[in-house]
Amino acid sequence: MTVAEQLYQLQEIDLALDREKAALVAVEARMGETEALRAARQALATAKEEQTRLQREQRGLEADIQDADAKVETLDKKLYSGSVKSPKELMNMEGELERLKAKRSDTDGKLLAVMDTVEQAQGAAKSRAAEMEAAEHAWRVEQDGLRTEQARLQTEVADLTSRRKVAAAQPPAPALALYERVRPLRQGRAVARIASRMCMGCRISLPESDYRRAARGDEIVECPNC
Repeated sequence: MTVAEQLYQLQEIDLALDREKAALVAVEARMGETEALRAARQALATAKEEQTRLQREQRGLEADIQDADAKVETLDKKLYSGSVKSPKELMNMEGELERLKAKRSDTDGKLLAVMDTVEQAQGAAKSRAAEMEAAEHAWRVEQDGLRTEQARLQTEVADLTSRRKVAAAQPPAPALALYERVRPLRQGRAVARIASRMCMGCRISLPESDYRRAARGDEIVECPNC
């Protein structure tokens, strides 16, 4: 095997290693919680908070109604018990009774509206919970696939790294040093084939002298056009 062939073989390994490493970085960047999962969790938390707030408001209104009912009952008993003799006091009690009944009626309206809103909030929370469950399921499936792909890529990178070590030991040190210097400058392609006297790196015909030197295969020839 000529030095050029040794370097070309090494380059093929390096290109594969570059691809697998890039793929591994991309896979690992997708591992962990996704924005969709975080959004679904936040939406569920917001829906639950709203449901809790409305239920607390409902309990407060129900307590207000119970309190008003107790006061109305007490006043009713007092009014019709005959224990109050003063016309003025009776008039004040009747006014207070009417005020309590009006307030209770107003609270009843508020309670009905809140109860309806609570029902809607419960439905929204249930929907958000279902969406969260679906998002978590999709996320787990994706993460399982990513972990499998990560393991495959890690194995492939390790294998290619071992192969590169063996391949890099074949060319002479000066040729390897030239390869390592040029490769980063040529998007990973330091070695190019020749076809029909043309460098396949730049697609330009080689000078006759360079072509003959390359054809002999006993030295590294740098393309003057690349």
